[in-house]
Amino acid sequence: MSWYTLDTVEFSAVKPTTMEYKFDAPAGLDGLTLTLDSAVTSTPRVVVGEKEFPVTSTEPTQYKTRRWVCSGIGAVKPTSVTVIIPDSPLQGGAAFAEPIIFSTKQGEIDALTDWSWNGTGLNYYSGGAVYGKTITVTKEQAQKRTVLSLGDVCATAEVRINGKSVGVLVCQPWELDVTGFLTEGENRIEIEVYSALANHYRSIPTNYHGPTYKSGLIGPVELRIEK
Repeated sequence: MSWYTLDTVEFSAVKPTTMEYKFDAPAGLDGLTLTLDSAVTSTPRVVVGEKEFPVTSTEPTQYKTRRWVCSGIGAVKPTSVTVIIPDSPLQGGAAFAEPIIFSTKQGEIDALTDWSWNGTGLNYYSGGAVYGKTITVTKEQAQKRTVLSLGDVCATAEVRINGKSVGVLVCQPWELDVTGFLTEGENRIEIEVYSALANHYRSIPTNYHGPTYKSGLIGPVELRIEK
């Protein structure tokens, strides 16, 4: 709202306190951006797992906030993050002017799972992800009828084999006939999944969101080659 940037608006300060925030981060975490209120003048600390990473500041924005960037994290699997703000005059979420932004690269998860569960760092994520696996088949197997079953998916999935799109699935049964797409030797199978928008709305202040919906490729995934 407009009063946010007015110099005439005064806020009563509280005794500076060290604030500590803990949250889960998604697989492949490479960096994060913190946008703090201008009242916060101390440098935040970022601890990923048990290792602390340096942060650098950018120029103040037009909204009188300051962004702090932490990069080069290189966490492959989902991990925990702790942000520490020393001597903060603002408590709780008031210290943050904007949501925390994650930047990610390719990551790994131990098993197919529902994004909306705790520990994934994607509880409120609405968007896409690509699952990939390389398999080896014989010449005889490549010539037989083959069906790819994805088990359970929410909400859509596109299947690509060796870079070629096989088809898009939007409802049950989550199966595709992939006969003729596999070749002798190594084959790369990729499944691009997009979740529904509902979980994103749970991260913003609105009365129009519903319950949390399961998201992602849940599986089990099977490649059935007829005998």
